[in-house]
Amino acid sequence: MANEIKELAQQTARATEEIKGNVQSIQLITVETVDEIKGITDEITSRLASVQGLTVLSRTTASQETFFPRSVTAYPWLLRIVPTTFFPRS
Repeated sequence: MANEIKELAQQTARATEEIKGNVQSIQLITVETVDEIKGITDEITSRLASVQGLTVLSRTTASQETFFPRSVTAYPWLLRIVPTTFFPRS
């Protein structure tokens, strides 16, 4: 009977070590997965910022295009100032 108990204790110790190894592997994989997800999230955030920047630029350009023709008719002197201010000659 003592030998059976001793054998069961050894089996329990081996099983415990195996479970410990499995838990450590799962923890390592979890950390790696979280890092990968963070990298993906950073990439998505960066691309969204680029798209938002293009959207703002597009809106700004569109508002300037609608402003300029009306401004020229109301303020003809802009034709003399704008080209030299925004498009200087080299």
